[in-house]
Amino acid sequence: VTRVLNLTHAECVEMLYPYTKEEISDEQEALDDILVAPEEYHIVLTLPEDFSLSTVKLLKHLIHEYLICKVLADWMSITNPSSKANWEEKIMSIRAKIQTSLMSRKGKIKRKLKPF
Repeated sequence: VTRVLNLTHAECVEMLYPYTKEEISDEQEALDDILVAPEEYHIVLTLPEDFSLSTVKLLKHLIHEYLICKVLADWMSITNPSSKANWEEKIMSIRAKIQTSLMSRKGKIKRKLKPF
């Protein structure tokens, strides 16, 4: 489960680019095969000042759902291979919603009082 969560977290960070853009540090990060299970998974976003709070809340819930579905899809592919297609379809649907919400309205919309 930890392996899938770590991979999916990294996938989400990449999916949210350019809002998750990180500078490369001068220090080399050690590469090893040790599996690390963090207490919490964090994604730090750098958002424009007028970015919609409702979009941030939606992203929070969609990313949580995405993480859960990826873990369940991996587990179900082992225990019940016939259900794998259903989970993959759900994952693709959530991924599309995440990407769509990033491209949606980022600020407030001002509407005219008279439509014509």
